[in-house]
Amino acid sequence: MIKMNRLTTYRSDNQHIKNKHMNKFNSPDNDLKNITSFKVAYLYGIKHESIIEVIENLSCSYEFKCINYKLFEHLSIMPGAVYRKEKYYVITYNGYIRLKENINLIC
Repeated sequence: MIKMNRLTTYRSDNQHIKNKHMNKFNSPDNDLKNITSFKVAYLYGIKHESIIEVIENLSCSYEFKCINYKLFEHLSIMPGAVYRKEKYYVITYNGYIRLKENINLIC
């Protein structure tokens, strides 16, 4: 069964894989403190551009965004030796929880 709308495209039978990764992230004995927006997009089956859009449109304080969402850029090599700058966020656990609430609204 495939669920599709404007921002998402994913297979519902992959839910067990997503839950496995989320439990790993939430585990207190795991030393994982940050997660990237690429990983969040992969786990939820949402386009990375949509995750960036959700982060940039969050309704929270400037201080909260500065602490929990760090913006980075990396250089992607596309076919034909074309280089493209791509931005991504490194997200803390608290930022992830806030982001998760907003992602559930669009899914």
